[in-house]
Amino acid sequence: MSRSTAIHPKALLISSLVALCFAGSTPALDVTPEVGAEGTDLRIDGVELTNDDPAVVLFAPDGAAGAVVGDLRQVQTSLYGTLGPSASVFGGQLEVWRGQRFDLPPQLFQGTEVAYLVQSPSWFIGRHLEPMTDSFTFNPKTPDTVAGPMVSQVAAVDLWPCFPLGGFGDFGLRIDIVIDGGGSGGGSTEPPPFSGGDKVVGVPASSVRTLNTAHLVLEMIAADHQSGPNTLTPNLLAADLAQVLNGTFGPLGLVASSQGSELKISQVDGDSQRGFVTVQLCAGGCD
Repeated sequence: MSRSTAIHPKALLISSLVALCFAGSTPALDVTPEVGAEGTDLRIDGVELTNDDPAVVLFAPDGAAGAVVGDLRQVQTSLYGTLGPSASVFGGQLEVWRGQRFDLPPQLFQGTEVAYLVQSPSWFIGRHLEPMTDSFTFNPKTPDTVAGPMVSQVAAVDLWPCFPLGGFGDFGLRIDIVIDGGGSGGGSTEPPPFSGGDKVVGVPASSVRTLNTAHLVLEMIAADHQSGPNTLTPNLLAADLAQVLNGTFGPLGLVASSQGSELKISQVDGDSQRGFVTVQLCAGGCD
């Protein structure tokens, strides 16, 4: 008489759950290299092929620091980009978001002591997060860069630490803003008042939680012969930057204000869970 081997019901259940987990899991994206700083060229492999625009953001686990990957291009299932600045050394994971990117036209703003030429402004609305990448370490931190994390839905950054002794000469500013849980233009589908030639940029509204990023580079220009970059103070710079950001991204739901030398950023709609603002001072202008 042959003897059959019985399988315990509990063992069968456990093996089925394990098989289900592995069958439904998606492998994480791979990033090369895994350590770098501003200017490091990154390659992210295993990226989904879609028609949506990509954005790549590096977040510290506690949300206290971050950096943005720029100049993105996709070749097959690989993303290539260049790591932007960070005010601190930290470890985290690169997040690949899919959505829509809007390149806005350049603008000129008159500040208190100088004029600001806004270059390369862009706004990104991310609606889909791909599987997380490998861990990544940002090291070393970027010189002449200040940043502030989002706390209670407001990101505040003090401009004093990056202010050059003797005032500004031939300098530029790069500003990166990331808001996880932001909206997409105050719930309106009307195009904001941005125009470049015959082209008007319209940003669709969304009722779902999104990741919003804003980017611009500023060149400071002396407004007249009596004043200029050398007469600018941190308090005046914070007030000017608030005006520039409201004028550039305000119709999209971004709110900027200043208090002393602090620049404050928030979102008029949405539920901002985490985010950061980074301000980099570049001698001779920013790329």
